Amino acid sequence: MARGWRKRREYTLTPAFGRSERAQRKTTMRQLVSFTAAVLAATPAARAATFYAANDGNDGSSHCRCGGKANPCRSITCAITRAAPGDKMIVGPGVYGDLNANGTPGEAGEETPSPGCNCVLSINKPVVVVSSGGAAATVISSKADERLRQQPVRTGDIDAKKPALLCVPATMP
Repeated sequence: MARGWRKRREYTLTPAFGRSERAQRKTTMRQLVSFTAAVLAATPAARAATFYAANDGNDGSSHCRCGGKANPCRSITCAITRAAPGDKMIVGPGVYGDLNANGTPGEAGEETPSPGCNCVLSINKPVVVVSSGGAAATVISSKADERLRQQPVRTGDIDAKKPALLCVPATMP
């Protein structure tokens, strides 16, 4: 038999299962998207931590080793120190701040503001601070001539019956 007398047949090779290359790419892409969605669904979402402060809490001797529901901090400052941006502080009813109103915050059981703040409480990161008993039940006390600083203060409707922030004249004994 002489070569070349037959017409050569050309065959198109198709990927596995007789599908075209384009169809196989689509399937691979769908599998990749499905796998990515499954991995993302299985990954736990980052949640904001919750820290607690209460009048009967304890800041500890150093490093603010407090903030859990069972071991709340005495000061809001310690709870804020432990928190990361986006975390939440739940403050129990009572008096916080410059407890003896001598104008020197930072004494035992009092708030210790950030250096250079010249304030009784410094909320220096984006956190949520709420009172478990409502704004009227939680007092942040300071020397009589102290002013509310770090404007603006944004309040929200955390509970329709309890304002998020309540400013009243200083009448503490």
